[in-house]
Amino acid sequence: MLVIVAEGTGGYFFFSGDVMRESCLDAFNSYVARYDASDERIALKVEHTYEAAGLCDEIARGEGLPSADVDLAWLCGLLHDIGRFEQLCQWGTFSDADSCSHAALGIQVLKDEMGSFTNDPEWVHIIESAVALHSDFRLPPGLSARERLFCTITRDADKVDILRVFNQSSCEAVLGIDPGEFSRGGDLGCGVRGVRRAPAPLAR
Repeated sequence: MLVIVAEGTGGYFFFSGDVMRESCLDAFNSYVARYDASDERIALKVEHTYEAAGLCDEIARGEGLPSADVDLAWLCGLLHDIGRFEQLCQWGTFSDADSCSHAALGIQVLKDEMGSFTNDPEWVHIIESAVALHSDFRLPPGLSARERLFCTITRDADKVDILRVFNQSSCEAVLGIDPGEFSRGGDLGCGVRGVRRAPAPLAR
């Protein structure tokens, strides 16, 4: 049994097998190193990513999934918000209504980055589904049982940790809006309010 410690989070990720998760953590950390680590909003999303990945692991284990599927669930959690960093870089906000769908932007990012995490076609498809749908108000009909399983795990982990984020962070840091706007129902990036724009070309 290997133990990987995500530096700075205090989170422990337990898994059996080889060093797949260590490699994925290295790839993720290399990606986010392109962005300003001194920005509290970047740090917030890095921590949220680690926490969501850990929760995906816990949920998958609780469901009795085989070890490979637990690793896949963990990786869905690690990548679910990868579009947030470019969203903040381009628009200076985490509000989808004031920028674009961070989920769609994540899919665009993964067109270039997925190979750093996995080349398995089935894993790629599941991860893309989980990333694309994690912030939708509800899952669409027509998903396969496996797509729905991993999408649900990712969505549940994301929402559970969002409760922690809102408890520990300011509305300004999380959403770029003041508490008054939030109490009036400001955009949460979940697709309930506002129209999501298509992502702009990635900044290089």
